[in-house]
Amino acid sequence: MIQRIIAACLALMLLGGCLAEGTDIIIKEGAKGTGVKFLQEELKKLGFFEGEADGVYGAATGFAVASYANSKGLDVTLGVNAATIQALCADNGVGTLDVGSTGTAVYAVQSLLYDMGFLEDAPDGKFGAQTKQAVQQYMKFVSESAVAYMQDNEDARAAAILAAPAEDMPIVYDAPIISTETVVTDGKVTPEWFDFMMNGTARTGADIGPNSGRDDVRRVQRRLRALSYTADTRIDGMFGANTERCLKYFQHLNNLDETGICDKATQAVLFSEAAVKSDQYVAPYMAYVLTDQCKVHIMEWTGAGYTKEAKVFTCSTGAKNTPTVHGTFQAVGQISPWYYMPTSHVWVRYAFQIQGNYFFHSVLFHSKGATNPTSSSVRNLGSNVSHGCIRLAVEDVQWIYENCTPGMTVIIQ
Repeated sequence: MIQRIIAACLALMLLGGCLAEGTDIIIKEGAKGTGVKFLQEELKKLGFFEGEADGVYGAATGFAVASYANSKGLDVTLGVNAATIQALCADNGVGTLDVGSTGTAVYAVQSLLYDMGFLEDAPDGKFGAQTKQAVQQYMKFVSESAVAYMQDNEDARAAAILAAPAEDMPIVYDAPIISTETVVTDGKVTPEWFDFMMNGTARTGADIGPNSGRDDVRRVQRRLRALSYTADTRIDGMFGANTERCLKYFQHLNNLDETGICDKATQAVLFSEAAVKSDQYVAPYMAYVLTDQCKVHIMEWTGAGYTKEAKVFTCSTGAKNTPTVHGTFQAVGQISPWYYMPTSHVWVRYAFQIQGNYFFHSVLFHSKGATNPTSSSVRNLGSNVSHGCIRLAVEDVQWIYENCTPGMTVIIQ
């Protein structure tokens, strides 16, 4: 915080510029990583940054950004906005971005794609195959809006040329006609595409719901995961109950109508930097495991939290020498209806992985397909006797296996 204040004050006192809270901040003060390092290197090349390009956006970087923005007649913002990045591109001779490109411009493109759910991984300023695929999907989504934006720019350019004074003869200039057939959508970010992405991009489209195409649903799922509404790693493009559940909670936290459909109003917030992150992962259920009581409490999601107790199961937890791990985990999920435990040379039913070698699973069986579990494992339910896993009666763990989902929260105390 102190560094931020110092940078802002220096920018104001030394530059006499107008400090503005930019609404399109792409790299924020305090950020760390390769995107910041590229920014520092580009500013250093232009003579505005003298320190080491360490990838940390501190006071020195903030001052350099403010100095550069002021020199270009741009608003001095608390961070790097689109206008500053476009100026950096022009001054550093950055042209079309494609696989192999690196730099602040790439980071800006990736930031947009990440916010809009097209890009899987967080921005790093390196244009790879995944970025190219994301750009292609984005271009397909916004093609009509891009055509209109680029045509308006060409018309404005033509009007400026025709309005210029002519010495000997009238100027004749026909603006090219831009259409979805002439705009190239091959995943290469030309200066025209970069301008649209920074200044004219369309963030909304048709409502996304159960009957939408998988690519559109994947965008919603990626974005919800990036905003911590779900810990489920599956991005399957199927608009199921939990996608709807997560979307309703997103709408709840962002003061939108809780329809469970990603309508235009929801898209405008979801696919933007203004989207509010979740305070908890959403799933049908979560589990509290009380090792001292040998109980598993299953709590049901009710719209604003896990406030309804759905089930209570008696279990066996870790023995004194092989205790059950404590902590909060996002479960891996279903592994197998029959699972061999090599350390104890037994079989169990309905193995549901919590983390590492820790599972919810049934009482023990001597062999796969056996009808009856071992009498000792049944007798010891309710005691601390396991090797660390959480043993349950067959019908109880079967319920967990069939009703709980990957990514569910498991709290073990």
